[in-house]
Amino acid sequence: MEKHPVTQIGFEEAQAYARWAGKRLPTELEWERLARGASWRSFPWGDGFNPSLVHGDAARGCLMPVDAHPDGASEEGVQDLIGNASEWTVDADPGTPVLRGGCYLDPPELLKPGTRVVPANGDPSPFVGFRCVQDA
Repeated sequence: MEKHPVTQIGFEEAQAYARWAGKRLPTELEWERLARGASWRSFPWGDGFNPSLVHGDAARGCLMPVDAHPDGASEEGVQDLIGNASEWTVDADPGTPVLRGGCYLDPPELLKPGTRVVPANGDPSPFVGFRCVQDA
């Protein structure tokens, strides 16, 4: 399971880990820019939804390895931005958690870069992970 996304990490814990690593959680805008690419595509891989490029398998009910769909990577080569595990991001209102990317249980119409979910709290979930960014 070493290539699977880390989940069951709450928003505060994800922020603490990022700080410890000398990084931070991405803002919503940063996350969406990475997912859409410089040309602002509809999806990391292009403009049409392609279920074979989405991470996760609701029929199997499990997360997939983060490198399972390399053809679904963004223009910058970042994988696993849509599906698999939703990701913690930070809203423009600092400290407000927002989930981006959707998880493998979400219907296809929610698996897109523009979908955002403001959770009731920042509690850990088996369907939520995170990625870190750092300033250039």
